Amino acid sequence: MDQPHAAVECHGDGHAGFGDRVHIAGDHGNLQMQRLGDARGEIGVAWQDLRVVGGEGDVVVGQGRGLLGAEKRVDRQIERLIFLRTGNRLLRHIAARRWAAAEGKASAVCGETGSCPRAWERWRESAGSDRRGRGSALPRGRAAALLLRVRDDDSLEVSLAFKAYRRPFAVPVRTSRGLWTVREGIIVRLEDGEGNAGFGEVAPIEAFGTEGFAGALAWCAGMRGRRRVDELRAAARGRMCCAAAVAMALRMLRRVRAAATESAGAGRSLPVAVLIPRGEAAVDAMRRAADAGFRVFKLKIGIGAFAADAAAVARLAERLPEGGRLRLDANGGLDVPSAMRWLEFASEWPVEFVEQPLPADAERDLCRLAEDHATAVALDEAVLGADDIKRWRDRGWPGVFVVKPALAGEAEALLEEIRPDPDAFVFSSALETDVGMAAGVRLAFEAGVERALGYGVAGFFGEDGLGGGLRAPVVSGETVSAIDPARVWDSL
Repeated sequence: MDQPHAAVECHGDGHAGFGDRVHIAGDHGNLQMQRLGDARGEIGVAWQDLRVVGGEGDVVVGQGRGLLGAEKRVDRQIERLIFLRTGNRLLRHIAARRWAAAEGKASAVCGETGSCPRAWERWRESAGSDRRGRGSALPRGRAAALLLRVRDDDSLEVSLAFKAYRRPFAVPVRTSRGLWTVREGIIVRLEDGEGNAGFGEVAPIEAFGTEGFAGALAWCAGMRGRRRVDELRAAARGRMCCAAAVAMALRMLRRVRAAATESAGAGRSLPVAVLIPRGEAAVDAMRRAADAGFRVFKLKIGIGAFAADAAAVARLAERLPEGGRLRLDANGGLDVPSAMRWLEFASEWPVEFVEQPLPADAERDLCRLAEDHATAVALDEAVLGADDIKRWRDRGWPGVFVVKPALAGEAEALLEEIRPDPDAFVFSSALETDVGMAAGVRLAFEAGVERALGYGVAGFFGEDGLGGGLRAPVVSGETVSAIDPARVWDSL
């Protein structure tokens, strides 16, 4: 299963709380489970510190020394969750932030001879209807511990290959920063020793603070050939788009290796927002999109004079279909007085939010705008990955986050920040190909978001076989799973 996730990494002081990186021990099976009943089994300490090792292993995680809920990155796939001789308070942080997806997939086992405490079932009963488990307690035992069975792919050797692409826009994209005429990116392919492959995409946008295309291309060239997964991950740190591409490819490779057939968001669907061109074509473009079933329409603002831009928005707002909404994207091109004027104007119309009205570094002013106006404010350029989300949350950000998974670095870290409050997030296109788009939409389903996806950008490129935009007003999990990244690779 893809959810939930945990991490394994050598931890120097021998202690860890959930959410921290923890030790991994060898796969001792029942022997290790029995030893957990021993007083020597200190919480948060694996029986053998083998640093990061390959294969599967048992990880003991507990409340250990106040580290519960430490906000550090998590990754790796948990196969099953086992509560073992659990006592003290339930690790409520786990219940709240990570384990809702594990309901029905967990089982309790005995740590020593005698009856099994059936901790998971008892927690469910004590938690009642409160799925976050606030204040819930489990039967007291000599240790409060979780035994997590993880699959660690750090030692897996893969071969990296890549192909670059250069796509001219059918119509140049005009933003407050100017015209964008050509989209450049890289498709990455990771193959294991058995011929299984996963694909990812490097789709940099330097204006957002990512690495540039030339630097990403040089990184891919330096990583070409066979190497361990942990080497790739380490080498990609600090390169948000390269890290995102490696994460995409590894997640796909993991599914292929596991012969996973379940689609992302199986049985679910999400609405799609469509980007409307500026100018005289806007009204006709919105009418066609509305006739096709779209109900969320995005428009760029802050490019011309306020009076002209506002009149154009009003013309669209007057023609919205029933239930229709607008998203107004300034790409950081406004000053504070102009942003206030736009937010006041937007309050008169069905506007979902005004996106990035000020430059990314105007943090204090952005917070004031979001607090002082009825129309919601969304961050886009100001937020790349998990660290940015944490920083804005620490500031008390009350608005919306627009995330572009292709620019966001490690997927697991991003999901970790989104899952506690998915309603605050919009997943959006970076004008990538089908490779990055499918990976991003899959993450949106995993994250549990409900807002319309910002992937309605079909038609921005010619028919070059690389895709990248959703043409329908609703996307299902089955549709995403049917997209074949190998087709994009083969077309380059």
